[in-house]
Amino acid sequence: MRKLIPSKPKIAIIASEGARDDPSSPLLRFIRDYAKVLKKFDIYTTAGTGNAICASGLYNLDEVAWHRSGPMGGVVELAAMVARMQVGTVIFLSDPLDIRSDVPENFALQRVCREIGVRLISTLASAEEWALCGGKSEIPKYSPFPSNWDERGNKNVDNTGEPLFLSIPEQTIALISHDRKKDEMIDFVNEHLDFLDDFHRILTTGTTGWLLKLLYAGENQKKEIEAEAELRLGAQRFGQLKEMLWSARLRHAKADKRESVEENALAELGQKIFDEIQKETSVINEDNPKPLEDPNPNFVSKVMPLPSGPKGGDILIADEILNHRCHRIIFFIDPGTAHAHEPDIRLLERTCQIRGVYAVCTSDRKSSHDSIARLGECYEGYILKPCTRHKICQKYKLREAIIVDTNEDVDGKKLGKALSRACAGYLFQQLMWTVGEDEIIRVGIAHGWVMRQVLKEMIGMEKGELLRKPSKLSGRVIWSPIIGNLTVEWTDREAAAIANDFKGYFGGEVEAFQSSGLRHAGTKSSLSAEDNALIHELAEAKIILASAAPWNKEATLFKNTALKTEYFPKFTDAAGVISAIFLDENGKEAESQYSVVGLDYKGFHRAAKRGAVVLMCGGKNHRKIALAALRAGLVSVLITTNATADFLLEEKATTSTSS
Repeated sequence: MRKLIPSKPKIAIIASEGARDDPSSPLLRFIRDYAKVLKKFDIYTTAGTGNAICASGLYNLDEVAWHRSGPMGGVVELAAMVARMQVGTVIFLSDPLDIRSDVPENFALQRVCREIGVRLISTLASAEEWALCGGKSEIPKYSPFPSNWDERGNKNVDNTGEPLFLSIPEQTIALISHDRKKDEMIDFVNEHLDFLDDFHRILTTGTTGWLLKLLYAGENQKKEIEAEAELRLGAQRFGQLKEMLWSARLRHAKADKRESVEENALAELGQKIFDEIQKETSVINEDNPKPLEDPNPNFVSKVMPLPSGPKGGDILIADEILNHRCHRIIFFIDPGTAHAHEPDIRLLERTCQIRGVYAVCTSDRKSSHDSIARLGECYEGYILKPCTRHKICQKYKLREAIIVDTNEDVDGKKLGKALSRACAGYLFQQLMWTVGEDEIIRVGIAHGWVMRQVLKEMIGMEKGELLRKPSKLSGRVIWSPIIGNLTVEWTDREAAAIANDFKGYFGGEVEAFQSSGLRHAGTKSSLSAEDNALIHELAEAKIILASAAPWNKEATLFKNTALKTEYFPKFTDAAGVISAIFLDENGKEAESQYSVVGLDYKGFHRAAKRGAVVLMCGGKNHRKIALAALRAGLVSVLITTNATADFLLEEKATTSTSS
């Protein structure tokens, strides 16, 4: 989200694609005609709308704060601002022909505006009338948060998007239940109270939260909780809460205390209501739920009732989920009853499924019970052990890691094929995804046998109907070797040859270097303008496919070139080589009297930082160079073996500061 320094009243402006893209669209007409009025406000919007507003040339970036795109949670964030009483006016312009605008979060935003009394403007005429009348925007004066609200939820995703496996005392859980599922929620909480008591925060929607607080409150807490519940729920809903409370106490009453509970319920509710509750709770028998646990002030202090679902409670919890501050959701849904806030319910479920969100969500008692019952078997000290991929990604700040489960750990064709096959699958999927997003895609290709094998494995997977290659890629694809030719005689292991083979398989173009791959550092000749341009373009490529090898007498640069070997680093000075770039064990570039004609150390850094570099490297002899590359920050996606991954996890991840 692009943030503003709060100084003016806030308004939210959203427009669907059809209502913002055309030069004469409702959004652009409105922001052009009434810029003077709008500049009295801090404007909050979604990414697409924000971009359209700023692209008009009438607004600077510091005048518009845009959140994520709508499909990625931007509308949820704006709806949460409305529910938090931070926005007094919402302008929502939509084109009825936009199919993508017909989604639950849009309806939820509009519904919560109407429910809590925020001005909602949905047509150009209404927006112009609002502006011509002075553009007033008044925020309802009401706080949606309970007195014990704690906004300091721990995030469970790091800056790279990798999940952080928080301990239970660091996590936030949300408990939500519809009215006809309140008894199930109480039974569930009563059964797992000790476990739930360990969470850092317990978020709930209105009645569910106040019901749980009163059931487990100590005598010295009850009056204060009742007073706040009545204030927030209103008299009518508070009366229903009291009925639910006594119904629960009757259902869970211990045999020796049941008579006393009945007398108190009758005295407070009256005969008529008491009789109705008795019918609902039925006759006490051995099938009734276990008696209520003793008062638990600690649990009560952690329960934080937000507004009811119709008043924005679901939206506020969805916002906590979206921003990684709520990690587990138990939502007992009543499918047999129509709900006025159905869009909010669907919004909550959809938020849990947004890419990048990492939250456990269950929506029935059986699934919730099984989930929690098995946690005790998986957690050690309340900390869930992440899988190897998670550990590798988090330790080395990778975009992705693919761990090949193989017993092969020695250099050879079997190991090479296993890594190449995994790389072929990843490359194909990444390529199909990337060409759908961009018109021009540059793919950098390194040299070597394993690189050539990637394409062979891909062809084999297509023949086996494991993947389906399109007849033509939708975008312009440029295949570029990341280094010039290395060997004296032309071989099919040269990067340019492999790039040409990829072109033959997928189509597209090839752009290769005119110079050889290495030149003596003392040479006075300069590279051609075309080669310099290609080096620059490679650093910005969408995908860089590379492999690494140990530096020894079997290395291609030593064995298969006519270059003077005394100009290379000593074997003891370099852990290995990536595309003719020598690295020491700490990831720094080892000194060599040859310089690379191609993607150099700095270029790899730039490409890796953008998430482009895919490195295949595994096996006993490759571990030191894999570690060096990771320490250097030259890797975005690592494809390796389980044994090498275990080695990397044991080593220190200190990275080189060279760039």
